[in-house]
Amino acid sequence: MKKSIAAMIILIMVFTCGFVASAEDTGGQWGFKKASDNGVKPFRILLIGDSVTNGYRQYVAEDLADIASCDVWLTPAHLNSDGLRDELARIVSAGCYDVIHFNIGLHGWEKGRIPEGQYESLLRKYVETLQKSAGRAVLVWGSTTPIMSEETPRTLDPVNNSVIVERNKIAAKVMAESGIAVNDLYVAVVDKLNLGADKFHWSPEARRLQADCVVRVIKKELTFKLTVLLQKACAPVIKKWTQIEDDKPVEYMTMDGIMVHETNPQIQPQPDIVDPGQPGKAPSDAVVLFDGTEASMKNWTDTNGNQTKWKFADGALESVKDAGLIQSRQTFGSCQLHVEWASPSNVQGSGQGRGNSGVFLMGTYEIQVLDSYQNTTYPDGQAGALYGRKKPLVNASRGPGQWQSYDVIFHRPIFGQDGKVIKQATFTVLHNGVLIHDNVSLTGGTVWRGSHSISEYEPHGDALPIRLQDHGNPVHFRNIWVRPLND
Repeated sequence: MKKSIAAMIILIMVFTCGFVASAEDTGGQWGFKKASDNGVKPFRILLIGDSVTNGYRQYVAEDLADIASCDVWLTPAHLNSDGLRDELARIVSAGCYDVIHFNIGLHGWEKGRIPEGQYESLLRKYVETLQKSAGRAVLVWGSTTPIMSEETPRTLDPVNNSVIVERNKIAAKVMAESGIAVNDLYVAVVDKLNLGADKFHWSPEARRLQADCVVRVIKKELTFKLTVLLQKACAPVIKKWTQIEDDKPVEYMTMDGIMVHETNPQIQPQPDIVDPGQPGKAPSDAVVLFDGTEASMKNWTDTNGNQTKWKFADGALESVKDAGLIQSRQTFGSCQLHVEWASPSNVQGSGQGRGNSGVFLMGTYEIQVLDSYQNTTYPDGQAGALYGRKKPLVNASRGPGQWQSYDVIFHRPIFGQDGKVIKQATFTVLHNGVLIHDNVSLTGGTVWRGSHSISEYEPHGDALPIRLQDHGNPVHFRNIWVRPLND
């Protein structure tokens, strides 16, 4: 039932706000521009700004197209313009938006447009109007971008840009006091003035960079918002009441109909008993893939199902150069995995060439194995990285030749009938007992696609083998066990 409620959240959001009448599309360079999809996506975004916003808005709409409809209001107005706040309230209140990314700064920089000393008070009134009209929307302020010199290319306007800097400082203060996040677009481009197109505007490369900043902050806010909604939907139904017993009030509480501290096993069964095993041993309910005996080598094959060419050495599996990956005979989906490994004690090579291997959940999603003790490489390829996708929170590596451990909680991705991901894989990983990934959603595949690219999701079955990688280095593995988990 809870899963059903959670799954319906997106539909609820679409049908309650996806078809709300929005402000009329005004056409022309300035005015309100409605999303071309008419707002039928799970989320609705509003960008408020001027011609700088107009430069990156299309990139933002394209990047968010799978999840959000993106309206935009472009205005040459400044904070002291007649009717600005009335127009703001009219447009914002009509839209039922989830995130509003806004800026109102560039057109007010000239002397006389905003009376001396009134910028802060006018901005506060603008923000107050926005907050009253925005409903459920999360607000994000985008700082005003630099003004460049017309006389000296690739430099800041020595006089007018100081106005922008000062007003960005005031805006940051106002937003902090108003509980509004700041997206610092000024900082994003101030050291890239070579990408300027004219005094105020930017090249496609710079507009792409600005859009990336906007998309990143919008996705962050949407993720938080959806997480809160899911938590509410999946939370237990809690009921509380008080009864008078022996002339004293006694409080009672149930969660999903079960009394707190219920002792009746018919109502609240005891959890199953699992023997955790002695140190270095698997729990009693685990599937043991390698236990330090040569006999457990039979649990592994090469990727064609033939006998592996890896070696049994001193109670461990040892990778052999050019022998290829090995994989478990059994297949797994969501699971708890424990694996211990050791890079060679004889240090050779550096970076990715030092003690390199990998642990692949479902034969596909790699947790990098590497000697990362005093050995620098790209962060999303060091020991414990979800290769190419996510660097570990910390480097918890032991020295070369020392045994290390990964403890992994993995939930598989789920694909729809069209082959698209409807639920991303998640990883929680402890490296030597230290948390390095905390319920991380994997945004795609982890297969190397060149020096600066990585694979995307490809649909696959619900259960696949676990694989260990031969990368040309004699890495050792031991004590490998798996506990299957429900999706």
